[in-house]
Amino acid sequence: MFLNNVWLEQLQYRHLAIKDLPEKSLNAWDAGWYQMKIIQKKHPTKAMDDLQKAIKTLKQKIAKKVVIYEMLPLD
Repeated sequence: MFLNNVWLEQLQYRHLAIKDLPEKSLNAWDAGWYQMKIIQKKHPTKAMDDLQKAIKTLKQKIAKKVVIYEMLPLD
C-alpha cells in the first residue's frame, strides 16, 4: 500500500526530475527504488514520509524482539 502511494504521488514530479537530473537515468525502463529516493530528495511527498515512518516503527519492533528472544549473542 505504502509503495503504491509513493509511486502515484511521485508521478507528477517524474518529468521534472528527468529534466533536472538527466545523469540519474530517471527515465530508464527499469527505474526503481534508487531513482524514487532521488526524486524524493528533490520533490518530497507525504507518502514517502509515511513509508519512512512505517519502516522506522518496524525496525524498532524488530530490534525489541531480537533482544526479547535473544536472537543475537551479547558478546
